[in-house]
Amino acid sequence: MTTQSRNEVLLEGLPLALPVWSHENHGTSFYRFFLQVPRLSGTPDVLPMVLPESLVEQVREDAPLRVRGQLRSFNN
Repeated sequence: MTTQSRNEVLLEGLPLALPVWSHENHGTSFYRFFLQVPRLSGTPDVLPMVLPESLVEQVREDAPLRVRGQLRSFNN
């Protein structure tokens, strides 16, 4: 039996820039970048992404990227 997280997402798009340092938590550095994800309407979504330092080298500017992770949001 496979368990599925209610906030799991799979996105495919283009990074708009290389990741930059964002913050550190429990000794792990996290980096932030924006991913442009196409929509059927033709207007892309630009979504903020946060990833641990161990995955930074996998992000290349203007190279397609597939991201699997959790959706986290908050009201500002």
